[in-house]
Amino acid sequence: MFRAGKFVLTRQRLRRLDGLDMGVLRRGRDDSALAELQIDRFAEVQVELHVLCPSSSGRWQVRHPKIDFRDSDLNLETLVFNWYSDIVVAVGSYLCWVDYCIGGILLCDAFDASSRLQYIPFPDKLPNLDRALHGRSVSELYQGVSVIEDHGFFKFAMVVQGDGQRFTPASGFKLTSWTMKITDEANMSWTIDSVLDSDDLWKLDDFARPEHHVLCVEGRKREGGDWLQDD
Repeated sequence: MFRAGKFVLTRQRLRRLDGLDMGVLRRGRDDSALAELQIDRFAEVQVELHVLCPSSSGRWQVRHPKIDFRDSDLNLETLVFNWYSDIVVAVGSYLCWVDYCIGGILLCDAFDASSRLQYIPFPDKLPNLDRALHGRSVSELYQGVSVIEDHGFFKFAMVVQGDGQRFTPASGFKLTSWTMKITDEANMSWTIDSVLDSDDLWKLDDFARPEHHVLCVEGRKREGGDWLQDD
């Protein structure tokens, strides 16, 4: 982007290179929608939704949706400054943009011309997670969102240490999963499915800690860095 005599590379433009803001939705046999969410704090219009519905129009529609932050402490300024779509999932008639670091979902009925965005926070937030420090890979390592399309459910799972801090390989862990039914937006809420504690897992008679086998290859190294097998 060229502005004030110089090029500015924003997070939004990096995300477009990865296709992380674009989702595809299919409804029935004939209806489909392709949508790209653009959030740019430097733009005059900071939130735009570009939608293509081939069954109704062969042209892209540019929409300016309002964001409903019901049941959340997040506000528009914080979201616009920090939002980074990690994945886009489809369920029912909704496309859902997920940001693991902010800890929430932007949900939109792509076939609704008003295209209002509903922000839904995760039921719990991974502690001490900072995208600038940990990057996208770490944010996806300890938590995940999926959908059960046939029943219209969201699933969210998160693994942390037993004391609630961010999980490390040397610590015990606790895995918690939640479900949310996609119905009337006013009634959507998370419900805990299950909680699994590593200490309880180790106590099970039918569960054994996996053994780790170390493979050692003997040989000698020659000049140039290649290994030669001993005779």
